[in-house]
Amino acid sequence: MTDLVKDSLFVEDILTPLTGEEAAYYLKEGWKLIFNDYPNKNQLGCLFAQFQLESANGTRIHANNYGNIKKTAGHKWTMFPCHEYDKNGIKTKYYPPHIQTGFNAYDDLLIGAKEYIEFLKNRKRYLAAWAGLMNGNLVEFNNGLAAGGYYTAPKQKYYDRLLLEFNNFQKNYENF
Repeated sequence: MTDLVKDSLFVEDILTPLTGEEAAYYLKEGWKLIFNDYPNKNQLGCLFAQFQLESANGTRIHANNYGNIKKTAGHKWTMFPCHEYDKNGIKTKYYPPHIQTGFNAYDDLLIGAKEYIEFLKNRKRYLAAWAGLMNGNLVEFNNGLAAGGYYTAPKQKYYDRLLLEFNNFQKNYENF
């Protein structure tokens, strides 16, 4: 491809699709690896909703990356086509090897889930999102994600989709 993919940390992009039940399971277990306890249903619902949105309902999870976390220095990574919105809400599609198409890659689904949760927990720019997540409050979670620049989509559009997926989780995943 290019010199970028000659990087020893670069890995081939492999889709790792998940059902909703599988995604909820790994997110719950990833949480337990961090906190030695399970999330409550609203906390898991927030994570599940964002996962569903970021991964096209689990069909487009690339290299076990639950939240489409951009490439981080010193981390395994991959490239795949993506889109971003500018400040005017105009959507632009990017293709490898454009810098926007670099994303972290994880060795397996459980590590990917754990790393996604830790990413939200450990980044100062997502403190408000983390507070919303810990409160199980989807509005606070979304506001914090938007304020921290997690996504480039129009805020209301992103929230509407989060709410749809959160409600889906609350209704259809009673065993979690």
